[in-house]
Amino acid sequence: MIEERFIKHEALEEEVKQSIEEQALADGRLLLDFRVGREPLVTPRFQIPATFSACNNPTARTAWLINALLELEYEESRSFLEANKHLVRLIDIKPIYEKGVEVSANWDLDISRHASALAYYLFLPKAEIEDLGFMKGACTNCYYSGNGPNCSIRKKLEEKRKVKALQERRAFRAFTPAIFREASNQKLIEWKERIDGALRKREAGGRNLRSNRKRRLA
Repeated sequence: MIEERFIKHEALEEEVKQSIEEQALADGRLLLDFRVGREPLVTPRFQIPATFSACNNPTARTAWLINALLELEYEESRSFLEANKHLVRLIDIKPIYEKGVEVSANWDLDISRHASALAYYLFLPKAEIEDLGFMKGACTNCYYSGNGPNCSIRKKLEEKRKVKALQERRAFRAFTPAIFREASNQKLIEWKERIDGALRKREAGGRNLRSNRKRRLA
């Protein structure tokens, strides 16, 4: 009787182990479209480790992270990964020192911003990150940590934008029929969008002012 239970227990353990391995292989096959240069990130028989700490090299860590990002319900990072398959770099968590002891830097996927920052880090060259408007030119590290306003890259970018805006204001010429004739269609559209934007801001400001007055009178 005891021997029969032991055999059943061993069979159950083997079944669970096989199920885990099959799921790991299935998850690994989802990563076959992702590439590093011309090479696939993983092989068809690659099994995704159960935990990040079980990954023993940058390729395994990157595969684990991509799989975790695809499983999360963060629409932004998942949509980004579905549209991008060519990795710019692999993940390798930077070691830091705490009281003289080397440890891995802490990171998590607890909020969507963290997931997005890690996805952008894997797939985007630094130069392209400047085009992500909501990050305002901050690097993925600063975006992840919520220190975007203090990011040196972002500060330099904002300074360049200020200089460019100042140069444009100095070069501005008053609107005349001749100016309109000389301007390209694209330039006319750009001027119209700026004027429409300024009018919307004024209109919104007027509504807020009227609303504040009503509240004071109530």
